[in-house]
Amino acid sequence: MKMIEYVRTFLCGCPVLKDGKMNIDFLGDTPVEYVIEPGVQPMEPVRRYADGGALWEYKFSFGSREAFGTQVRTNLANSGFYEEFAAWVREESDAGRLPPLGGGLSPQELRVQAAGFVYGANADTANYQIECSLIYYEGGKNR
Repeated sequence: MKMIEYVRTFLCGCPVLKDGKMNIDFLGDTPVEYVIEPGVQPMEPVRRYADGGALWEYKFSFGSREAFGTQVRTNLANSGFYEEFAAWVREESDAGRLPPLGGGLSPQELRVQAAGFVYGANADTANYQIECSLIYYEGGKNR
C-alpha cells in the first residue's frame, strides 16, 4: 500500500465523520464529501540516526465539501467539525493509536499542523481543509 492509503484507511475510522465519501485528490460538488491530498513531501528526514534509520514526515491535507451560506448555525457546525476532528487526531496520537504502516515503517506521531479553514466557497457550499502530518520511523541498513 501507499502512504496515502494507510492514512485514508485510518481516517475512515474517525467517529466525527458524517456519512460521506472519502476521496483521494478529488472533491466532488455536493456535500458531504471528504478528500485526502498529499502535501509537498520533504526530501530530507526530520532526523537521522547513527544506525542509518531516520524519522520522516508525510504531509497531507484532509478536506471536505460542506453546506455553507448565510446561516450562522451551519457555518458554526462546519468549524466545530474541524475542531472535533483535530481533537480526535491529537487523542489518537497521544494514545499511540496510529495508522498501521507496512514495509518496515513504524508510525510515531500524527499531527495537526494548521486548523481547519475555508479555502473556496460559493453561495451554497464551501471547501474546508486542515493540514496534517504523519511522523514515522524507517529503519536503517547499518544494524
